[in-house]
Amino acid sequence: MFTVNLRHYEYYYNQKQNLWNRFWKLWYYIIHKHLSYKLGYTIYANNFGAGLYLGHYGTIVINPNVRIGENCTIHVCVNIGMGASIIGDNVYISPGVKIVKPVHIGNNVIIGANAVVNKDIPDNCMVAGIPAVIIKKMNPETLVWERVNVK
Repeated sequence: MFTVNLRHYEYYYNQKQNLWNRFWKLWYYIIHKHLSYKLGYTIYANNFGAGLYLGHYGTIVINPNVRIGENCTIHVCVNIGMGASIIGDNVYISPGVKIVKPVHIGNNVIIGANAVVNKDIPDNCMVAGIPAVIIKKMNPETLVWERVNVK
């Protein structure tokens, strides 16, 4: 229900502001704020591409300057702060992840539980740890995850 209302709010937020659109924008804004307080989300309009999935209710804080691509899955206790991070398409963000610097995260990335991301992550990687390090990469020929030697 939250994501459906978020998309309605974004639609009227981006429309030309006549009286009718202002009414609907205000209506969906009020519902958005109510659901945000109820579910524990701090998510602003126009942050996400299509296909946002929020698995559970709980604390999710996303900076308004962050841009997140399509088909992103975000779980509870995720904090994406500190400015203009760019997150690609098909990203899975596990519970407890903290993104503490403005970083660029590539496409097809999996971020493990309770990881702290403080540097850029390339495409087709799996990261985990504090600070987050690459533990697996996807082989583009076989489409199989291959372990990376972590130092």
